[in-house]
Amino acid sequence: MVRGKVEVQVDKAKKTASEQTSKAKAKAAKAKADGEELGITRESVKETTADLNALAKEGAATAKELKEAYDDIMENFDFLIPKKVRCRLA
Repeated sequence: MVRGKVEVQVDKAKKTASEQTSKAKAKAAKAKADGEELGITRESVKETTADLNALAKEGAATAKELKEAYDDIMENFDFLIPKKVRCRLA
């Protein structure tokens, strides 16, 4: 049986697609084994965690400063605020 040009081309395309699929699966398996799934590495997670921890500490320090400033203001203007309102603000 003689095969036509179209059949030969289809077979070549299937073979190429199969090879590309195999390569992609092998690459994904290697990346997963290396811990680089979705481009995320342990090192990048550690760096990001350290950055976020530093940011959280700065935020906490800022909140503490604001609370101290608020308390100072409330203490200095204590005579202007009625006692009922002062109890609700505390």
